[in-house]
Amino acid sequence: MTSNNLLIQSSSSRLRPVQPGERILALDVMRGFALFGVLLAYALWNLGNPPEESYSQINTVYCRRLFGLLLIGLAHALLLRNGDILVPYAVMGLFLLVFRRASNKTLVIAGAIGVLYPYFARSAWELTGIPFPQRPETDGASYLAENYAWVRYWYSTAITSWPASLPMFFFGLYLGRRRFFENIGAHARNLSLGLAAGLGISSFLTPFGCYFSRGG
Repeated sequence: MTSNNLLIQSSSSRLRPVQPGERILALDVMRGFALFGVLLAYALWNLGNPPEESYSQINTVYCRRLFGLLLIGLAHALLLRNGDILVPYAVMGLFLLVFRRASNKTLVIAGAIGVLYPYFARSAWELTGIPFPQRPETDGASYLAENYAWVRYWYSTAITSWPASLPMFFFGLYLGRRRFFENIGAHARNLSLGLAAGLGISSFLTPFGCYFSRGG
């Protein structure tokens, strides 16, 4: 743990652009796939989705970057597209600071528990007796007014969805500590097993997620 903290401190004390020889190719490839996924998701969203009836059941540099990400996300959500993910990432990124000194075991356990969060969040809200906000009716509204209405809805229901990002952060921090991405070729078998397990688990849990998101 001490070595991790020393690495973070030494890195933040000499901030500079990453040199070509210092880049981790595996991370760049994953970023490419992630951006392609975002492009695909927005294309499906803008071109139309199937009808719902068809659905099945305190580092200062770090904080400055999160604040910048939050501002970009707000501008994007209000002026361009209300389905923004940058603000949730920025807000949840602050919670990661609480776990910056946590052990690797704690990170794995917290991530595993967090994976289950979205499947019970909506039901837990309803147990409080507080009415869940209604999706906005924006027919005839201007583009900016529509964005504002949806942003207000997404942010008012954030507690049921935004924490779903935390498991990815926990697992990412764990893998980063283990230098996983810098020697990814040595983990090909584990990656294949993880991919198969993730696909199987998500296929099993997705119907439950639909059920709980609709309040049972």
